[in-house]
Amino acid sequence: MIRALVLLCMVVLPLVRCHKIHEHMTREEMLSVFHTGHESVPAYEIVPVLHSVHKRSTREPEIHLKAFGKDISLSLKPTEGLLRGNHLPMWTVTKNASQPDGLRYEKVTNADVDIGDIYQDTTNMASILLHRDTNGKVLVDGNIGSELVIRPLPDRILHEVVGKNSNLHREELLPNVTRSKRNLKHTNHHVVYKKVNRSIGDEYSDYSE
Repeated sequence: MIRALVLLCMVVLPLVRCHKIHEHMTREEMLSVFHTGHESVPAYEIVPVLHSVHKRSTREPEIHLKAFGKDISLSLKPTEGLLRGNHLPMWTVTKNASQPDGLRYEKVTNADVDIGDIYQDTTNMASILLHRDTNGKVLVDGNIGSELVIRPLPDRILHEVVGKNSNLHREELLPNVTRSKRNLKHTNHHVVYKKVNRSIGDEYSDYSE
């Protein structure tokens, strides 16, 4: 009995620590990832993400991950009829004690900033923005179905927390995929969290949160 409890703790405690990463985030980082403060954090998981590109078309990437006990595979196609990602308005957020929420929002006026491209997987009701960081790593930002949101983690959290937590780099956290592993590339860990239920307005969104 005691041995069983010890083994259970060895499995559960690392998972608990993995799901406390928000405690290392600043308020600005919380808002950029969860759109909320520390007082109302949704259920979330930190997951490794694999990505690939169809050999026949470089415009139809695939994303593979495992979240909340399910393998998720997205076959993405460019979104038709919407603005390209690099033409969408961008805003920066900085501290400002004079503002009601302590933050100042400023629109980015540089139209040449490339923030990525928008894709959809209609089968999985996913709407995804793909772009790359300064190191060329693929960043995934968007909605998966009616319940999940995927977002990149702040660079500081990746280096100071995720990179130092071996529990987040275990083999069992990777998705089970059918294609050869050598055709898949790792990118940075991402956060996947569950949306807060909304009573109205969801019918007007394009798979949006």
